[in-house]
Amino acid sequence: MMVYLVRRTPSGIDLHFGSSAPPMGTAAIFNVLLILFLGVAGFAQKAVSRTHRPTSDASLARGYLTSAFDIDSSDVGPRFRGHDIVGIINRLRNYPALAEKSEFESSREYDARKATVQSMKIVGDMIPDSHFAFVVEGNAYPYHLSPTFDYDADAQLMKVTLWSAEQEFHLGNDVRKMQTVSIHSVSEQGRSYLASNAFGATVQVSNSSIRQYGLSFEAESWVFRRSTSGFDLHFEGIIRMSSDDARRLRPNLEFLIVCKLTDPWYLGSLHTDAATFDFPEQITIRGQFLQAAVEQLWVVDRQTGNVIAKFK
Repeated sequence: MMVYLVRRTPSGIDLHFGSSAPPMGTAAIFNVLLILFLGVAGFAQKAVSRTHRPTSDASLARGYLTSAFDIDSSDVGPRFRGHDIVGIINRLRNYPALAEKSEFESSREYDARKATVQSMKIVGDMIPDSHFAFVVEGNAYPYHLSPTFDYDADAQLMKVTLWSAEQEFHLGNDVRKMQTVSIHSVSEQGRSYLASNAFGATVQVSNSSIRQYGLSFEAESWVFRRSTSGFDLHFEGIIRMSSDDARRLRPNLEFLIVCKLTDPWYLGSLHTDAATFDFPEQITIRGQFLQAAVEQLWVVDRQTGNVIAKFK
């Protein structure tokens, strides 16, 4: 693995009714109401039409990257968002070529259908073999696996750590173990209800769900290694940095994963943690992952966009 540092630079409709207005006849009132109805209907029609934009247009409107990522860049720009993982996952999940094999479809036909994904336009003109860049959000679920940035003032070194989870996915009749990193997550609070046990004890149970969007990798890839305890999977990098730079940069440091998409392209999982009397909360986690091959890991300054380090 080679590590190198990149040089940083410094630094409606509003209606008013009043008693002074002259009285209107029935026909006039009807015309006014008709105009207002048509105006509202037209507004609603325009609002609906905006929800059907292509993935690349919608991503661009939200500030996401819609072209291949430049791996030679030394500055990605302030508040860089990378590619839209939610939009890409939704596109792949609904792509006909990735539908499950039909009983009326031969294996050869199924393989040929899946092979068309190689030339699929994912975002703009990007195909799976293009360079994608995903920003690892620090507050994405699972929260205990958020990236960490620890500074050693004596050694003048910043240790950057990206944590990974290990999950099993069902692919047809096979079960494959993958390493995953969460990029983005959305929490939704559901209804609460009163539960009881066989002894008549009751407890108020809350129900919530989490939609997790991330990347999955083949087990034991070059990126993640097990800790000495043998349980935690993580990537660890070291960046030489002065105390002043560390104090200034650490609040804004984040990981950027540069990768290409690979077969099986998209993986999904569903897991529910049942409520107990000690922990009366039922949580359902819906995981959705892009299968990827990591090429580089970057550490960037979110505030300025400066690239602090690249690992590959």
